[in-house]
Amino acid sequence: MLERRQYQERPPRFEYELTEKGRDFYPVLLVIVRWGDRWLYAGEEPPVMLRHTNCGEITHGELVCAQCREPLQHEDIRAELADGGACDLDARIAAAQSLAPARPTKAQSSKRKRVSK
Repeated sequence: MLERRQYQERPPRFEYELTEKGRDFYPVLLVIVRWGDRWLYAGEEPPVMLRHTNCGEITHGELVCAQCREPLQHEDIRAELADGGACDLDARIAAAQSLAPARPTKAQSSKRKRVSK
């Protein structure tokens, strides 16, 4: 996500630049910073301010709809399957559990430990 580049030989000094993967992840970091500012610095000035160089204003990371540009709130989002069907989380969990190998019970685990000693 970061690429280290030497910009001076004596003494050796390095800078770190975002790779393409890092640039794609940058919006996630902005939202995490906003979360930290809210929950770790509630009522205080955050330790780092983000200035939007295009307009010159202090800003913060925010998830917005790519279509209408309105802020995305969890209650306004519905997951759908690629075919457009509703994503029933309970049904997906049940299906995944039916495919997973059965876990040993506590009694079976204890028996295995005694046998292997």
